[in-house]
Amino acid sequence: PEIVGNLLTRNLLMRSWLLNDGLRWLVVALWLGTNVGLFIGFYLKFAEEDHYYYLRKVLLVGALGTARGAAACLNFNCMLVLFPVCRNLISMFRGSCRCTPRSVRRLLDKNITFHIYIAISIVFWAAVHTGAHMFNYLRFIRSWEDKVGPNDEILVTLLPHGINPVDKPGVDEATALFTTVAGITGVVIVTCLFLMVTSSIEIVRRFFF
Repeated sequence: PEIVGNLLTRNLLMRSWLLNDGLRWLVVALWLGTNVGLFIGFYLKFAEEDHYYYLRKVLLVGALGTARGAAACLNFNCMLVLFPVCRNLISMFRGSCRCTPRSVRRLLDKNITFHIYIAISIVFWAAVHTGAHMFNYLRFIRSWEDKVGPNDEILVTLLPHGINPVDKPGVDEATALFTTVAGITGVVIVTCLFLMVTSSIEIVRRFFF
């Protein structure tokens, strides 16, 4: 009887969890799967398509694909981040129908938690994207100094014509970063993200806001 009682209790707990939180974790799993799918899809696109052949010759396959895959995930999460905190929209969905399932109402009640999940993912993908681009900038600078083989003569003619934002040899890292549109806008966006993240920390909000 004790074993049967334990099994019934576990079954009831599992059923209760599925009814109350199953939909929530299903949505989280779909969101995570979409992130992984976007990253892999864009990574393979920039690693295999012929259109990016010469760019891959200047950079490395992994660095180029990582930067673009992380950028796709950043775009996706930045699109979603404000939806969980649209209070009027959430209230409309929650109160639009009295027969709304309890699991859906509980899901809508976790809107702030999901907002935090998305914010953390934005910070993560921004770090990956920034790190990959910093590596790419070093490759762009050093590509002027690399020895070019007999089969890569076309790269010499392509370097000053758009494939490389660093348009001349002998440029240091700081100059390359702050004299290109991508470098300047990247620094501005990362600074804004840093300010948003630090101002959203609970101890900072309580002290200053």
